[in-house]
Amino acid sequence: MKRSTFCSDFRRGDRYLVLPVRQMTLMRRSMLVTAAAVGSLAAGSTGAALESDVSSLDRTNRSGSVVDDLAVGSATVPASVQSEVRSRQPNGRIVYQAYVNRVPEIYAIRPNGSGRQRLTHSTIYSNSPAWAPAGHRIAFSRNDDGHDGEIVTMKADGSGLEQITHNSNLDIYPAWSPFGRRIVYACWDGNDFEICTIKRDGTERRRLTHNTVDDNHAEWSPTGNRIAFDASDGSDQEIYTIRPNGEGKRQVTENTTDDFGPSYSPSGERIAYGGVHRTGGDEIFVKRLDGGDRRRVTYNARDTGAPSWSPNGKRIAYMEYFANQSDIYTIKVSGGGRHRVTNTRQIEDLPDWGVRSTR
Repeated sequence: MKRSTFCSDFRRGDRYLVLPVRQMTLMRRSMLVTAAAVGSLAAGSTGAALESDVSSLDRTNRSGSVVDDLAVGSATVPASVQSEVRSRQPNGRIVYQAYVNRVPEIYAIRPNGSGRQRLTHSTIYSNSPAWAPAGHRIAFSRNDDGHDGEIVTMKADGSGLEQITHNSNLDIYPAWSPFGRRIVYACWDGNDFEICTIKRDGTERRRLTHNTVDDNHAEWSPTGNRIAFDASDGSDQEIYTIRPNGEGKRQVTENTTDDFGPSYSPSGERIAYGGVHRTGGDEIFVKRLDGGDRRRVTYNARDTGAPSWSPNGKRIAYMEYFANQSDIYTIKVSGGGRHRVTNTRQIEDLPDWGVRSTR
């Protein structure tokens, strides 16, 4: 996502700004708040086939030692490691943010729409959640004072809160490295957002980008050797990748309309992302990282965004916005089998699809 596609209020200092749809990623020292009310749409099928068992996550290589994500990012990834990343994982729950009395909170739900669970309970902004690779923890951005946000993690049941970043600037949109040792996120440098990484114990913070535009919505590749993100190229938003050491920046999309919120396929060969179609609406697209044209996945009259690939690689979770309503849906990678996951009177956004945890 990962950008929201509805108009919302953003707080900058003590003021509230209303930003149009196309500027949702240009956040400045603020956390997302919305005043819109959500209606109801007809629920889709339960779709028990949405979940399939394949294999469980193994965070170690064949020698039994944990792989260092930073080292992986600067070297050739061994085939033994590639076979153990998220290429054939069982689908778990979808975590997302929903608004309660104008304040975003974190929820989790099964892909068939059952088992909805609220994980955070406070008047503090909690948003942009992301599952750890093994599905046992969730990283998200937490705004304690109404001005600045920090990256925190919690257990899958909402307990065990741990703060990762400690500074006076806004840190948002976290995503885990494939072996769970580091977290990548957007870090405010006083003028714009850059891409940073940090160890999960809060040490060894590294800044990867250094420019004068907003870099947002980073996601680590399944093999650990690249990080995808979106940034402005001077005229619109495009998608780029970079090594975890900050070198080797590459542009993935190149056109005259916005592309945003990349999500890697479990194999790491493709990305799903939100993009502006020539008709003017936001849709979900898929593109191979080794080149070729993008392929459109969603076809409807609603703005869509915030794609998150399922761990088994068969479906994509995303949000749909229509008439001041926002809900979570899933769809086959081929574009069929659209399924509605959430159906409440809350605005629901920024889904992240996790593996089925064995813990």
